[in-house]
Amino acid sequence: MKLSARRADGSLPFLRGRLSHSGGFASVVVVAVLLGSMFATVFGAGAASRVLNISDGNVWLWSSQKGEAGRVNTSSGKVDQRAPLTDAHGHRVQITQTDQHVLIRDLDTGQISSLDLNQLGAARKAQGPQGPNVRVVLAGDAAFLVNDLSGQVQQIDPATLAKIGSPLSFPTLSGGVADETGRLWFTVSSQGTVVAVSAAGAGAGSQAAEAANTTAKGAQVAATAKVGEPGHSYAMTALRSGAAVIDTTNGQISTLTDSKIASVVQSPIRGPVLIPDHADGVIPVTQPDSRTVFLVNGTTVNQVKVPGTGKDLGPAVVFGGRMYVADNTAHSVQVLGLTGTPATPIAIPDANGPIELEVREDHLVINAPSSSHAVVVDGQGTRLDVDKYPPDVPGPTDQGEAQAPPTNPNPNPVGGGATGANPSPGSPGGGTTPDSGNGPSAPALKAPGQVPSVDASAGNRSVQLSWRTPATGGAVNSYVVSAPGMSSKVVSSGRHSTTVDGLTNGVEYRFSVTARNRVGSGPEALANPVTPTGDVPGIPMAVQATANPSDGSVLVKWTPPLDQGPGITNYKVIASSANGDQSFDANLAKSLTLPKGTLTYGDAYAITVVAEGAATASPPSAPSQVTPYTVPDQPVVSAGAVTATSVTFTWPKPNENGKPLSGYTATVNGVAQQVTPDQTSLNVPNLAPGASASISLVARNEAGDSQPGAATGKASNPPPQISRVNESSGGYTQVAISFTVDWGAGAPGGTCAITLNGKKISSCTGGSATVPKASTNYDYKVVATSSTGLTANASGTVQSTVFTITNSCDNAEPGGDCGLGILQNVPQSDPDHGPPNKGKLGKGASASAECYGIGYQSQTGNQVDEHKSENGGKGRQSTYWIYIPNAGGGYVVGAYLEQSDDQLNNLPRC
Repeated sequence: MKLSARRADGSLPFLRGRLSHSGGFASVVVVAVLLGSMFATVFGAGAASRVLNISDGNVWLWSSQKGEAGRVNTSSGKVDQRAPLTDAHGHRVQITQTDQHVLIRDLDTGQISSLDLNQLGAARKAQGPQGPNVRVVLAGDAAFLVNDLSGQVQQIDPATLAKIGSPLSFPTLSGGVADETGRLWFTVSSQGTVVAVSAAGAGAGSQAAEAANTTAKGAQVAATAKVGEPGHSYAMTALRSGAAVIDTTNGQISTLTDSKIASVVQSPIRGPVLIPDHADGVIPVTQPDSRTVFLVNGTTVNQVKVPGTGKDLGPAVVFGGRMYVADNTAHSVQVLGLTGTPATPIAIPDANGPIELEVREDHLVINAPSSSHAVVVDGQGTRLDVDKYPPDVPGPTDQGEAQAPPTNPNPNPVGGGATGANPSPGSPGGGTTPDSGNGPSAPALKAPGQVPSVDASAGNRSVQLSWRTPATGGAVNSYVVSAPGMSSKVVSSGRHSTTVDGLTNGVEYRFSVTARNRVGSGPEALANPVTPTGDVPGIPMAVQATANPSDGSVLVKWTPPLDQGPGITNYKVIASSANGDQSFDANLAKSLTLPKGTLTYGDAYAITVVAEGAATASPPSAPSQVTPYTVPDQPVVSAGAVTATSVTFTWPKPNENGKPLSGYTATVNGVAQQVTPDQTSLNVPNLAPGASASISLVARNEAGDSQPGAATGKASNPPPQISRVNESSGGYTQVAISFTVDWGAGAPGGTCAITLNGKKISSCTGGSATVPKASTNYDYKVVATSSTGLTANASGTVQSTVFTITNSCDNAEPGGDCGLGILQNVPQSDPDHGPPNKGKLGKGASASAECYGIGYQSQTGNQVDEHKSENGGKGRQSTYWIYIPNAGGGYVVGAYLEQSDDQLNNLPRC
């Protein structure tokens, strides 16, 4: 697994040969495996003679001091070859590679060179754009030229560098990382989207392939997903099958698996960050400004502070249960457990520039291009110091070039133990034992267990090997197939079989298979001894694989070979896809049905058949291509939001099972309707409150209809709610109320009845009534009734306008107190000769008046200074008698009141 990094703003830190924003010569950083086989056009004269094993545990490191690359054996920590990069001396260089191709891009000139590691022919060259915002990405067997600024993605043939098809054009993009399925991922920040691009098939560098490239379809958009808001900043890393995208504006982390958003997690990650190009399991996200590393593990995001000061950090790398962070200010690598427990830092002597980290060949390699030293760390944390300029290995400044030592330091005889292993800590030449630094999650990181069994079958100058996944230990990253005196072969974790060619018939071989991951390797598993022979069964003919969409199975048929060889004992059916292979025994049958779910729906498989004898096997048959598929999974429907007149049914998109959904049929209360394939909800309107709705939902694709998913929901039946009752007076003879009725979400309105002072009013907003008295409280009641008969009540009192009177008598007669008598009735004659008073309204006292009557005309004389000169000294005269509630209710004379007759006339008449 490679690890490299890209800043969220698109600039490149020093890592894996990409250019830092600080300028200067970019390191080629950990140029792994096979750069020694580059020819004079790349490394200078004499380098072409050094052909290396692709998986021999060697790693190349760049040294800017001498402009050379040195090959390091990760097991011993020794440099055994040094070579100059003459074509790019003094330039910024980006190198990317797979087991089949090495692409070298000169950032200063834009020139791209390709070396085909299989054909070992002269390097091809092509001219591309200059600068650090253009990069070459290898994705499986394909290659892409990605231009951030122009937004173009051009597929190129990694062998010939010829363009394949037309470029894809986008707004300014960033990212450009490839997952293990061969898809290229990048973000388009102006749209808030992530895009996956798949490659068209390309040739292997032949003239015919080059000609075909001119008419090939080229790169195609495989998927587009919305991951955030347009204009936000994003950082991303590739996963095994998909990508993780971090919105560094709001902290949202979106994980995409097989082009679909699998999870969305909110995090505190903000601002410029560094993130590896690839991650497996825990994703480290480095925020240099705060010296913080965010460890993203599924839905959990933990923060770890990096010790020290300064902002010049490189992207963190998680390896062997620890975290390593290049601290360029301190000229060292900070080592921490996954919970932040610090261990002893790794110092790099005389490092005057950036320090680079890369995981390669199950080791962490630490290199400072400006230093003469590097460090190799294994999965247990043991460190080996590397002298990049050993005196016994001539460098580019020496006269001539020395021959490289043998490239097979670990012969591993049959039945014997491995030689050339790392010395134990403390032994001569050994490394140092690291501080623990492991957090609680470290024990879960284990090396794989032993492969359960390895079967070997002889072929003509070949051996076919098959095995199963270890039942114990950690997850497998790859398998190593080896035999005495032969170079090892690395097989990806998804495959469980391989063919070793180029063997000698009649010679016995004993192969072994070892499972490994970044932590370490499991025990070696030996296959049965096997002797290649020309006397093998013939190849099965007319292999035909047919998908049965009705049940998701695949039927494989074949015709037995005419040449039975030493006798056929079994036919092995092998299904190979981009995710690995599976094998099945058919015994002596001529067909085999692979049941539903055996193969992954929607994956393209090449089906081959091998005829096996007791100790031999035929070569695989010609492949038959098949893509299994079946009807979609049953939708899982539930009743979601409801109102008084509607129910909304929702469902997640079911597994499509190999063919895209073409739509749904939803039968609601017995009535069928069609639903589009991108829809995941359906609203059922126009229901009566409390009414039920049922749905039967069938998903449909090319294979047919799924089993129906069903659900039932019920519209709500809420009681009405009366609120915001306002009581008001319209005058001395008018009262009113207003109110609001809430019938419930979506519910139809009902009816309302108001009783106000005995008056009946039908209104759901309010009403008013004429009343006989001022300053008086009147009862009201409101009843709201819904369409389903549910009721709500509100009641209270409302007061007519208050009329206040005041006794203005201020000169009492001799022996009097100036109080006004309160009479039971309106007097029609002099009250002094009538019934006794019920009470008195004292001098200057006030009272609330309700109404008036007309009776005996009274006069104030000189008892009210204001009026004593009126009417020839008789004072104010008035026939108004005012009813007040004092003393149980009665009338007071109007002449002695502060209010005039005109004012008193505003009261209602009693």
